[in-house]
Amino acid sequence: MVVTIYSSLGSEKQNRIFQFVLLSLHAYMAQVAVERMRGLKMEERQVFPLPLTSFVAVTAYQNPAITKMKVQNNPYARAFKEELRQHG
Repeated sequence: MVVTIYSSLGSEKQNRIFQFVLLSLHAYMAQVAVERMRGLKMEERQVFPLPLTSFVAVTAYQNPAITKMKVQNNPYARAFKEELRQHG
């Protein structure tokens, strides 16, 4: 699973796209880090965890009924829906 984060802080020249590879069945939580810089040297750093953003990355289900339910309710799972029709 790949997560893409778009940063739009600062000028357009500073906009960046960050991508992270997540491991299945691992827990993650977003954090915001604020750094005070003097030139190229970091003077201070504060990290603010965001507990309401915590999640477990899941890329596969062991229970076929759960897989079927997830595919039926995911508008982006077109290929999986075709596979379910073919194999039951």
